[in-house]
Amino acid sequence: GSRKIFGNGDSWYNSLTSGYSMNASTGRRQYSLIRETDSTWAASDTTKLKHGGIKHAAHLSAPQTFFSWLTINPSISINEAWIFNYKVQAQGWDENVDTSYTYFKEVSGFKRRFTWYSTISAKTNLYGLLPISIGRMSSLRHVVTPRVWFTYRPDFSDAQFGGGSYFQQLDSGDLFDYFEGSYVGSTSKQEKREYGLSVNNIFQTKIRNKDGGYAKANILTWYSSISYNPLEKILPKLKELKSTVRVKNLTGNDLFRLSTYHNFYRLGDGKLINIWSGELPRLRKVNIETDMEFKLSGSRDGNIEKSVTTDPTEDLDDEFYNVENIKKSINGSNLWETTLGFRYSPTWEEGKEWEYTFSLNSSHKINLSKNWLLSYTMNFNLKEKQITHNKFSLYRPLHCWEFSFSYWPGNSYSSGFSLEIKVKNPDLKDIKVISSDANRGFSSY
Repeated sequence: GSRKIFGNGDSWYNSLTSGYSMNASTGRRQYSLIRETDSTWAASDTTKLKHGGIKHAAHLSAPQTFFSWLTINPSISINEAWIFNYKVQAQGWDENVDTSYTYFKEVSGFKRRFTWYSTISAKTNLYGLLPISIGRMSSLRHVVTPRVWFTYRPDFSDAQFGGGSYFQQLDSGDLFDYFEGSYVGSTSKQEKREYGLSVNNIFQTKIRNKDGGYAKANILTWYSSISYNPLEKILPKLKELKSTVRVKNLTGNDLFRLSTYHNFYRLGDGKLINIWSGELPRLRKVNIETDMEFKLSGSRDGNIEKSVTTDPTEDLDDEFYNVENIKKSINGSNLWETTLGFRYSPTWEEGKEWEYTFSLNSSHKINLSKNWLLSYTMNFNLKEKQITHNKFSLYRPLHCWEFSFSYWPGNSYSSGFSLEIKVKNPDLKDIKVISSDANRGFSSY
């Protein structure tokens, strides 16, 4: 949970994180030392740095409820980044042609960057009840949650926001970001003023069970959102309307998910459509996803357990490729576990035919001993009949610490490794040291 700094209840809270992976909403403190090696780096490369850095983040939020139905939530997210080497423009002399030339060289030194953005949002809940009685279904409730928000982020190349410390002015007059290509990421040079609107619809039902009681289940959710940034210079100012519909069974598990994208600009001249004259947004993309998961496990007494479930699409990737989930079996009663997840996803885009992907995600875990856990995860493209991702992982608790090692076999582009040692204590476990190979050609890590 979040660490409260003042106020009563959940009205005011803050959270602080630092390090390699950040989630400001967790309320955890993270301090990480990152070391990355890269054998392909060259001195003439103007974007890539050899070393990592340290990131910190703090999130402050103060939700307040008015009239018992309106919630207004102002918040600010603060980010600080440290790097210990960076690149600068330098002058060299070419004796062959007797003239000077410009190049970039890496220098050792400390650079600190402070950035932030703020958001204020307002939302409420509207309820409707339909007295529908079909089979075991006794009623249907509809919950609508509209939300509006405004987000502001300044242009950090401006001197009043520290731009003089984050950028070097080149001879050409352009600005060169000291943080470009580093672990902490580049510095934003564009001011942002985003206005947003979202509407979340939840359809809930009450089901009579065998004992005569009732159980609630969400059988359908429909979420739509759109935003507008008047200062956008490259992308369209009005973003696409994205809608996601999840159809669930009576137990609450997903049957399938439908995503649609509607564009508000004409295809011919690129101008905004006129809704008031009857023009409708054009449907640009449709995506459908459905998946099924099978689980097998062998317990210590020799029994084999089997279960079949359907889970949301995002959960599959977390199960298969998140090292945090691998260690969950180390203290369990199962000697081995196997998970097979099948995913089918057809997609249509404007001007194209329907295409589909069909894949198998598999996860295999085995307790080698009381403290050692070995796992193997693989993604197999059933359509193309080829392995796209695979990884071996070892996990072992070290008294107050935790050790994990992961290896991705493959070619020179996709292979790599990651070694991580961190504190086991829940309040301190994000104090960690990571050593990793940079040759990772996919995003499962």
